[in-house]
Amino acid sequence: MQALQLSMVFVMPSVFFSGFIFPRDTMPWIF
Repeated sequence: MQALQLSMVFVMPSVFFSGFIFPRDTMPWIF
């Protein structure tokens, strides 16, 4: 369970940075 939380800590910032760099319309697989 800790591994999942740790991975989310690294995944979420990358998703947010990708959302700022690229439009969210190009990433329908996240949401």
